[in-house]
Amino acid sequence: MGRLGVSPLRTVKAYRVDNVRLRVCSPEDIQTLLAGAPADLALLSRLTLESLLRLSEALALRREDIGATSVQVIQSKSGRARQVPLSAEMRAALLARCHRSGDVFGLGAHGKPPTAAAVSVAFARLATALGCRASRIMCCGTRARR
Repeated sequence: MGRLGVSPLRTVKAYRVDNVRLRVCSPEDIQTLLAGAPADLALLSRLTLESLLRLSEALALRREDIGATSVQVIQSKSGRARQVPLSAEMRAALLARCHRSGDVFGLGAHGKPPTAAAVSVAFARLATALGCRASRIMCCGTRARR
């Protein structure tokens, strides 16, 4: 007794709230972050800004993926390989950074690159330490969800 057989709200659609906020660096934030970042994080940031590679794609780059004027992205989100144009300056910086294992961003004795999550955390900490307006921003291929 006292229960409805059918809810009167069954035809009312719930209001969708998009709680994803995209924070994009201002030119001043970009300069501050690049100037204050450790060399590897600055190179990774410059690469993602210049080439628009996803962070995971940038971290998966190997020496043999770097061509004369472009980089071959083999491990892409879509699963298809693609060519991405690269400046001569960026090409030289990436080749100079290559670990002896062949991974461009390889670290330590085994030369494995860091995870995208670890890089995102490092970048967020750097942005906070440098006083940038957002702690997670789009400068290094990271997107914020709050």
